[in-house]
Amino acid sequence: MHNYNNLPCSLLLLTCIGLTHATPPITIKADSRKEQYLQAIDYVAKTAKDIYCYWDIKKEQHGVDWQTIINDAKNKVNDNTTFKQFQQILTGVASSLHDGHVNYIPDSLQQVFYTPISVKKLPDGYYISQIEQDKMWPYRVDIEPGDKVLAVNNQPIDAYIEEKGKMMSASTAYALQSRTASAMHAMDKFETAPKDNLKLTIEKYATQQVKMIELPWLNYQNPSSDRQSLSDIVQTKILPGNIGILTLTSMHYQSGNEAHIAFIKQVMDTLKNTKALIVDVRNNGGGYGEIGDSVIAHFINKKVKRYQAQLKNSYQAIYARPELAELFQQTDPAISEYSEWIDYDIQPLSTEKPAYDKPVYILTNERCFSACDTFVDSFSSNHLGKVLGAQTGGGTGYPLWFKLPWQFGNFRFSILRGFSNHDRYLEGIGTIPDVEIYNTPRDLYHKLDGELIGAYNFVMNELKHTSQVQYAKKEMGLKTNFSMRQTEIVPFYIEEAYWQKVQR
Repeated sequence: MHNYNNLPCSLLLLTCIGLTHATPPITIKADSRKEQYLQAIDYVAKTAKDIYCYWDIKKEQHGVDWQTIINDAKNKVNDNTTFKQFQQILTGVASSLHDGHVNYIPDSLQQVFYTPISVKKLPDGYYISQIEQDKMWPYRVDIEPGDKVLAVNNQPIDAYIEEKGKMMSASTAYALQSRTASAMHAMDKFETAPKDNLKLTIEKYATQQVKMIELPWLNYQNPSSDRQSLSDIVQTKILPGNIGILTLTSMHYQSGNEAHIAFIKQVMDTLKNTKALIVDVRNNGGGYGEIGDSVIAHFINKKVKRYQAQLKNSYQAIYARPELAELFQQTDPAISEYSEWIDYDIQPLSTEKPAYDKPVYILTNERCFSACDTFVDSFSSNHLGKVLGAQTGGGTGYPLWFKLPWQFGNFRFSILRGFSNHDRYLEGIGTIPDVEIYNTPRDLYHKLDGELIGAYNFVMNELKHTSQVQYAKKEMGLKTNFSMRQTEIVPFYIEEAYWQKVQR
């Protein structure tokens, strides 16, 4: 087994044979649109077979048979297949692998419309989490956070999620349901504005009344993540009881890892005197593993292992990722399918005592994915503290993009697989929390971050501050027709007005 820190810096010779095989040997020539579609599918099939690193894992987890998937896709193509239908076929191919790192992206962006709501998956169903009432002009729609979604366009919500989930890529079942729910407001991509409103059947949180509402479609404007500043990506708070909160919304920053890591070190210095730290990585879709390593470096005083990794040997990796091919000492793919395993080590910031030596907790959810997933796993598997929240998204893979012929778009597949210190693959599983914490419909209705409140309460209990618990009924002013439901007694250390203030 090789160690990441002791690898020689020998250069690989890219032979003429290797370079000629960087693209699958498929004849890219077709006289008809149908033939182009079929050959593009063959192109995806051959390239994926060469570079994808999880065939055995996906076979074990989901019974994935690649040739069957490809045959089914080609059987859907006929002389009348439109380009939009072909794009849907390719999207279905990607989702069939149950891997959040396997994706198809069209070359040309379509005009997208959305409804001004957000839907969140909770353990017992799907709920409205956010509403932009100002976008409903000229009418106010009778819908509020906490309302339960029962059906979409008269289709039961579970059936709707199952159907739409076939067009989504995710590595675990819960992550797939969550991603599909959150994309409900913009799931269908239209070339022109849709003629009909989106019809939702909901159960009102406050009254339990079941009713149908209609929501308008608006032109979608997606803010670019590249416009975010470091203070958007890395945020801090100190809550009563001297509990620090470090929020990491991404492991990627446009100006590079060096600036990102330096900023994390700077803000960690402001939290050094707190009694405990909660690292909030909910909804962090990943980026670069070095960012998570830089956080963990504050919690250790000796080297630890992030995970083990193994590269799928391929000529495409030699051509497109030469630094990985060198790092893993890639051999001829005809001789060995995979490289040997190597360790990714994390070095401490201080070897005397950890730079931050107070109790540390991670708050996560199913939308923590990729580099975020490996960060949470390395924290958990090195026993650096407790993980709170929901099971992570279960994905790691260092995906490789490639272009399809005839400008049909781009595909990506994972080429690097990770093995956890917990003695299992990360892909398809993720990190199982020590303590499960979820939002409730009540939290959504009162616009409260119930997951953060639950994590905060847990930490305070761990610190033996139980004398500060105030078991109090919620004020009547904070609920509508609350008496129609069973009395809810909730432990709070901080009044709700404070939570609403810090969440603004």
